[in-house]
Amino acid sequence: MPVSLKRRKLKRQSGPGCSLCRLFGVFAGILVWSTADASRYSIHPVDDTYVSNITGAGKNYGVNYLYVSNTSGFLAYAYLKFPLDQLAENEEIDTATLEMHALYGFLSTINVYYVAFDGWNEKTITWYDQPADYAAPAPLDSVYLNSAPRNIEFDLLRDLQWPIALDLEDRFLSLMVSVDSRGEVFLASKEIFTESWVPTLNITTSPNEPIDDLTPTPVPSSLALILSGLWALRGSAWLLARKRQLPKAAGS
Repeated sequence: MPVSLKRRKLKRQSGPGCSLCRLFGVFAGILVWSTADASRYSIHPVDDTYVSNITGAGKNYGVNYLYVSNTSGFLAYAYLKFPLDQLAENEEIDTATLEMHALYGFLSTINVYYVAFDGWNEKTITWYDQPADYAAPAPLDSVYLNSAPRNIEFDLLRDLQWPIALDLEDRFLSLMVSVDSRGEVFLASKEIFTESWVPTLNITTSPNEPIDDLTPTPVPSSLALILSGLWALRGSAWLLARKRQLPKAAGS
């Protein structure tokens, strides 16, 4: 089963005996059911580069920075490709962010677009064969850069535009980075000398298992007795509350 996107909505419950209900739920959740913890993946790109429409328009760039620009007709876009082989098929993606380091630039809005083509290579891509035509019409996320150097982060699931299932099938995610009008930014690439500045795709997942698959953990008799008592107290509290709501008999 492919990894799917999941958004959880928790509803707060109230009412008589709710505290006991929650307490019972805590005991039952910890002692009765064994659940797996969320997993976190930090993935570096296998390819990253930038292309421009003027300087060296017919060649690629393999340096330790990614240049993006939109100034006076001078355009430059950055491309990044991340492998998704690490993700297990029985997990659901809860969060996905792109972390980058801005080396230089200011007063620029940086945009990250989804690219539906992974066949490009950092050693051969040029301005003329870049996969810009495969980029989504709207960015996955945008960040305003008011100063540099500093780290910036993009939420790839902000508007749910990333078709996760398609990329899990070919096991790659490609992204394009651009800036708005009059913007110019230098970003660290995977060749940068400082490891913490390398572009990183951060993903957290949780198990995607039906509730029927959860294996009950045996509860010791003493704990079972405690849980039974808590459940009985909850029932008594509910009955007492209901009794108070009944109309009083005449003369009482």
